Amino acid sequence: MFRLLRYYSVASGLALLAVALVLIAVYRQTSLDSMVKTVEAENVAMSQAFANVIWPRFARYITETSPRDGDALKARPETDEIHKVAKSLVAGLSVVKIKIFRLDGFTVYSSDFTDIGTDKSQESAFARAVCEDAPISEFGFQPVFDGINGRLTDRHIVESYLPIRGGSGTVEGLFELYSDATAKVEAITNDVKWLSIGLVWAFGLLYGVLFVIVRRADGIIKRQYKDLHEEVSHRLVAEEQLRRALEDAKYANAAKS
Repeated sequence: MFRLLRYYSVASGLALLAVALVLIAVYRQTSLDSMVKTVEAENVAMSQAFANVIWPRFARYITETSPRDGDALKARPETDEIHKVAKSLVAGLSVVKIKIFRLDGFTVYSSDFTDIGTDKSQESAFARAVCEDAPISEFGFQPVFDGINGRLTDRHIVESYLPIRGGSGTVEGLFELYSDATAKVEAITNDVKWLSIGLVWAFGLLYGVLFVIVRRADGIIKRQYKDLHEEVSHRLVAEEQLRRALEDAKYANAAKS
């Protein structure tokens, strides 16, 4: 006999678990995507503020006169001046690192001096920001991160490449702002935890209600099966008795003949 209750217990349990996991995963990813967009919008606003302070003073140096050698760049007084301005601008903000690029991908300034002089032209996010003339952001986890105010550990970082427009409105360079999104990710993780608890309770209650219904249906089916089995057994006995009676009558008729 088909074991309805056992089949339901396994199949429905796995189905509800799969649905819960999918819902949690979709909610988490959607929340993270929304968070990245929010941080990107904040970075766009901050990049404009940075450009208003940095670009009028250092635009020509960054785009034209700065040397192409990393060591020479680090020794330039302009690098120290930009660094001082950058540190004052990010005070109290979520921005933990700043880079400034030429359009060809050359890193003219970075708050982490080891990055100065590196070439970013081959990175897809940089190339997209230049080609699309639009902000491009990436999100990731950094176990160790050298920020503008010192080393950070276990941080969720949103990196945004942001075009810098000159007085004529044309793009003359790019900022890359690194924002610490750890607090936002922790808030999302906490929301996911409560969502998981809520789904467990809701699906557990649903599972329990359906289990009671299926168990009752299974009991009805078993009783009907038992009744049917008894009825069939009685009919088989009656048929056997009838068959024997017919055979006895046949033998009796044959004996008379």
